[in-house]
Amino acid sequence: MYEGPFNDMPSDHIRRFISAYESGTFDNVPCMEKDYDHVIIAGMGGSGIIGSAVADITRNLSGTPVDVLRANRLPAYASNGALILVVSYSGNTREMIDLYRDCMTRECSVIAVTSGGRLADMAEADGNPLIRIRGGFTPRSDIGIVIGYVASIIDKNCGTSFMEGYVDAMSSAISYSDALADTCNPENEAMRIAHLLTSRIPFIYSMDGMSCVANRWKCQINENAKIPAACGTFPEFNHNSLEGWCGNVSNIPIPIFIGPHDMFVDSAASIMEESGNPMVFIDIPGDSEVDRLVNGIILGDYVSLYLADLMRRDASPVPAITEFKRRTS
Repeated sequence: MYEGPFNDMPSDHIRRFISAYESGTFDNVPCMEKDYDHVIIAGMGGSGIIGSAVADITRNLSGTPVDVLRANRLPAYASNGALILVVSYSGNTREMIDLYRDCMTRECSVIAVTSGGRLADMAEADGNPLIRIRGGFTPRSDIGIVIGYVASIIDKNCGTSFMEGYVDAMSSAISYSDALADTCNPENEAMRIAHLLTSRIPFIYSMDGMSCVANRWKCQINENAKIPAACGTFPEFNHNSLEGWCGNVSNIPIPIFIGPHDMFVDSAASIMEESGNPMVFIDIPGDSEVDRLVNGIILGDYVSLYLADLMRRDASPVPAITEFKRRTS
């Protein structure tokens, strides 16, 4: 197996989160002492997944809308009633620098979440709240800690209690992650799926409430295994993608359905089977929606790492993304 810094990443970020929670790391997030009618979490790439995960967690638990923004400017509806969380692990992401400036022009309430860089410098100069996370990792390998900060900020400023369920889910996920890390287990689900993808292009679909899981799988496969991937959600799948899978599909793409199943998934699957399409169905364990979200992310992380190893790819560096950031800095 590949022995780089990503080899134990899924288990590692869970344990870092739990250690941080037990030491009170998330207790002192800023309280803005203002009522907000909605929250916008802005971020790109690995930082953008943070917003997607929190939005999926909060969708059925809060009356406060939580939106995800992957852009360099605010939407027109953003106002003084919005709490904006600008997340950039490096603090130098060009789009987030531009977005922060837009927040200042619009006089929105903004909290910066970053390990440093220009974003930290600007927040400090403007007197805006700053959460300075510990650096040394990458956005995609420190997801647990950053979700913890974002969930804590929303809890403190919007009167919610997302963090409680997230802590429980992360604690129960340790045994699942450790099982997926066992490369000697012939029934290892992550290794089984990775072997299916060595010569295929994965299209990952989930129910809408787990859209961040499908997106995380796509991003991890892109960055770690260095191959294309796509993602989408049900029930939207049945109104466009389904038709595409029932045409003259080559044996290169492969659809992956991340559970749970319902009439939307099962009906689509039966139609696709009639067209001769192979499919991969994945059931995610867990007693709650948050459990399944966390476990789904963990499973996808291991799949991407095992796939990178099978394809002899170094999962850690992302030279194309690094070059893009250099050209746009």
